[in-house]
Amino acid sequence: MGRLAARYPWFFLAVWFVIAVVGAGGARKAPSLLFSGSGDIPHSPSQRADSLLRANFDNPYSQLLILAIRGLEAPGASAEAVGRLDKALTALPQIAAVMTPETVLDKRLQLPPGAGLMILIGVKAGTVRDAEQAIPVVRKTVDSILAPIKGGHPGLRWAVTGRSALTYDLNVFNAKDTAQAEVRVIPLTLLILLFAFGSLVAAGVPLMLGILSTTVSMGIVFLLARHWVLSNLVQNVSSMIGLAVGIDYSLLIIHRYREVLAAAFTRTGAAADRAGRAGALEEAMGTAGKAVFYSGLAVMIGFAGMLFTPLMETRSIGWGGCLVVFVSLFAALTFLPSLLILLGPALDWPKALSRRLGGGHRGRKWAGWSHWVLKNAPWCAAASLIVILIFSLPARHTRFGFPEGRFIPRELEFSRGFLMLDSMGMQGLVRPINIILTAKNGGPALTTERVDSLFAFSARIRKDTAVGRIFGPMDLADGWPLAKYRTLYADVRDALERAPFVRDFFLSRDGRSLLMQVMLKPQVDLEQEKALARALPAWLNLPGLEMDVGGQAVYYNDFDKAMKASYLPCVSFVLAVTLAALLLFFRSPLVSIKALIMNALSVAAGYGAVVYVFQEGHLNGLFTDLGPSQVVPLTLPLMLFCILFGLSMDYEVFLLSRIRESFARTGDNEGSVIEGLAATGPMITSAALIMAAVFGAFAFARVVVVQMLGLGLAIAVLVDATLIRILLVPAFMKMAGKWNWWPYGSRRSP
Repeated sequence: MGRLAARYPWFFLAVWFVIAVVGAGGARKAPSLLFSGSGDIPHSPSQRADSLLRANFDNPYSQLLILAIRGLEAPGASAEAVGRLDKALTALPQIAAVMTPETVLDKRLQLPPGAGLMILIGVKAGTVRDAEQAIPVVRKTVDSILAPIKGGHPGLRWAVTGRSALTYDLNVFNAKDTAQAEVRVIPLTLLILLFAFGSLVAAGVPLMLGILSTTVSMGIVFLLARHWVLSNLVQNVSSMIGLAVGIDYSLLIIHRYREVLAAAFTRTGAAADRAGRAGALEEAMGTAGKAVFYSGLAVMIGFAGMLFTPLMETRSIGWGGCLVVFVSLFAALTFLPSLLILLGPALDWPKALSRRLGGGHRGRKWAGWSHWVLKNAPWCAAASLIVILIFSLPARHTRFGFPEGRFIPRELEFSRGFLMLDSMGMQGLVRPINIILTAKNGGPALTTERVDSLFAFSARIRKDTAVGRIFGPMDLADGWPLAKYRTLYADVRDALERAPFVRDFFLSRDGRSLLMQVMLKPQVDLEQEKALARALPAWLNLPGLEMDVGGQAVYYNDFDKAMKASYLPCVSFVLAVTLAALLLFFRSPLVSIKALIMNALSVAAGYGAVVYVFQEGHLNGLFTDLGPSQVVPLTLPLMLFCILFGLSMDYEVFLLSRIRESFARTGDNEGSVIEGLAATGPMITSAALIMAAVFGAFAFARVVVVQMLGLGLAIAVLVDATLIRILLVPAFMKMAGKWNWWPYGSRRSP
């Protein structure tokens, strides 16, 4: 690759220029196509219930948006505004139905005077993602009617909320958050690179590569998202990982390239010409380039582990991670060497700054450090293990769950609307539990003979302290006695003629299934909701009927089950394939197994820090004013494991490949460790600081899951590059002695 880049540099740069321009166009549009949440869980109860609801029922409000309005209490003004809203929204092609306070069919959905206004909007959509497409149109229509009258009603507030509104708002919010994180981190990254290279141009090249990789990756995501459902976390991962590994890989190659040029200058006393630079580039690509290739392979293996999960969210992170690492790797092996050969001596511009910051004294200091570590190897190993254990201990107290409520950013229009519904006592409309009862024999689900048992089943649900209201054929109003339903359904066909809304809202088209929607009380938290969803099937005592339960609570129960089932195959794949790649590269079982253990230690340290800061609330005032989350998402440990296992391998490959080079040349284990650490220590430290800065910027995001991921990655990288790579690894290499490179050590093959 170095030889090709030196021979055809303008060709590679021209190709990358076209790729970058096209990628930038797609990158701007990608966030609008991404999806928040984890998507349907294949073959799960929640997916089956949602599919039945979409396919068999004509309920126009199965995909529901809710317009909440406060501060428009004057009867005349409110009636006029509601009438205009009803007319404008009904005219939209995306809207199936609109239910205003004047047209509400169930009096329980009417608010008392002074409580505000609520308009239910049914969207023509088969999925939540389809419903998201209607949200900007609906909000624009609402704003065009209410904004002009706000001057006469200073307290007027409104918001369009609902399940799909949350996913839409998080997409938009996440895109802005990512852009702000990038703006925060780029100046700090440039400063670290400046001290690492002592040159403005050399410092700018890795940053350029990181930005290029991120932009092109998001452009490809735009193309993929037009055909496949991808999570909005793709943009966070692409930004974090693209900047981090793009800079890391270019840092290693540039470091080796300048080292070879400096050695040539020392030998000859003259600056290298074009042929000399081409030779230096070839040598750098043959050593550092090879290390970068295997490092990128290890990172992609880590991300590929998440493809074993059944969830759209984690699979998207896996695809996004593999994609951005591949692009970064391709850029490092083609774009970067082409740029280096064309820059020539300008790489060290400005010379005065380069002389002041470059210096060779750092290598001598690292050599001295290496001698000290090897001299005190047992103590260094013990001390670093104790510190890592301290970082990891909080992980023992993990409580898995979903941070919700106050942890959803208040800036979202969804949140404003949700809080307004809460004050109205109607927030349960946003996430009902859907119960679908289907006749096993193919006959009608609602019959005169089943009235008593259906009423008893509904009464059993109402007894639960978490339940607020139920909407269904046996729950047409609060307090109706059994006798009234017996009278109503004495002739079911006649009842449906007299009360057609029962057929339209609660019965499937063929009559074989009926729907009950359970609305929970405002103070019920997610864990109570999930417990109720798990308990419901055991309460069914209706011969001839089978139950399907859907809704958010059921989805989260299915989510927990699916994630737990995916841990073993995911972790096994990453460990097995990474071990195979390390054995292929190092040809040493001991070094390869040791690398897996060291990576696991960095993952444990990062995860322990997340539990300590976010779940338990220690020091989390640095990141949020919301207090402890009390739970950690079940996806987080797996995401940290897969991402960090690959990223930690970066430093392992960088360090050990250099030690192995030296050992193959000299056969001196201790001397090789000293030489390898002295040569790569400054670069690894700089790379870790940059990676920690990139991840740390996301720890200050406003979405708590992104904060957790950013902090966990940043802490793990710092622990990995300090305690593990410059203390534990060299100490272990010293104590292992000749066994490090068994069985091929005696051959000393490169």
